[in-house]
Amino acid sequence: KNTLRSSDVSASARDAALVEFAQRLVDKYLLGAATTSSDDVFRAIKILSSFATQYPQAFGYGEPARAGHAVLGLLEQLPRVATPKQGELVQHALRTLLLLLRAADARAFATLGGEVVQLLAAPAGADEPAPALRFPGFSDAC
Repeated sequence: KNTLRSSDVSASARDAALVEFAQRLVDKYLLGAATTSSDDVFRAIKILSSFATQYPQAFGYGEPARAGHAVLGLLEQLPRVATPKQGELVQHALRTLLLLLRAADARAFATLGGEVVQLLAAPAGADEPAPALRFPGFSDAC
């Protein structure tokens, strides 16, 4: 917090703090968040969505290594969406991060798009794999 607000801190130090904070949110609340309360997950998504809009440097301006894990974490949350408001929140965060990803790395964006099409074309199974397993090419790019 202090690093983000202090005027005495360099821009690179502030950017590094944003990246670290965003990554901690993704790791703690989105990736493998089965034991985290739904309210906490959606609060984290709201923060990440604001960061993606206001501080795109927190996601490396869409670099797959920075934005990709957040995209995969958001995709993991789609089955947890219980209300239209939660759905809108996840969609907004995904849309913003995907736009950043497309601008930074069209190949990674296209890989994810192709894998989404394959997933949608495949018959639904009883045992759904985790998103990282559903999107192996994109996961590798991250």
